[in-house]
Amino acid sequence: MASGAFFNPRTLLLVTPLISSTCTLWFSRDQDFFLSIFTERIDEKKANDVLPSYITGMTLRGTSAVVGLIAITSFSSLANIWLYRPILQSRGSLRWYAWTAALALGHIAWVPAVAWKLKTLMDGTAEAEGTTNVDTMKRWLLVNFTRMVTTDLSAWLCAVAAISTTLHV
Repeated sequence: MASGAFFNPRTLLLVTPLISSTCTLWFSRDQDFFLSIFTERIDEKKANDVLPSYITGMTLRGTSAVVGLIAITSFSSLANIWLYRPILQSRGSLRWYAWTAALALGHIAWVPAVAWKLKTLMDGTAEAEGTTNVDTMKRWLLVNFTRMVTTDLSAWLCAVAAISTTLHV
């Protein structure tokens, strides 16, 4: 086993950004899919009543998962650059690992665009601000979708390019 015939730690580290960015992308897509249910073909009054507690639970549970996945993607990409720079440079994948890390961290840059919407939803204060929870959710979903495409999907595509150029046969 120590020979790497069954388990190769280097290969695992090289593919870790792809695995974790896949999970981040999947999580973002699931959020879009499941939360859009509150904005389509549903009794809006019921959705307005349910959204504060639902978003509070989702945010409390989901934030650590998303931050953890982003950290894994970023740190494993940077670890690969640090540990395997000569190999990555010779195979043309160094820039792909760097972009994977940068785009994963880019997910965090969207926090100011979504934090106030989540706080409004969790507090149930949308009506006091002249809107509804459903309308606030629609705005959050638009930002989430944009973030998913610009950072999460892009990080995943860069990870695919990094792994495919590094581990090509």
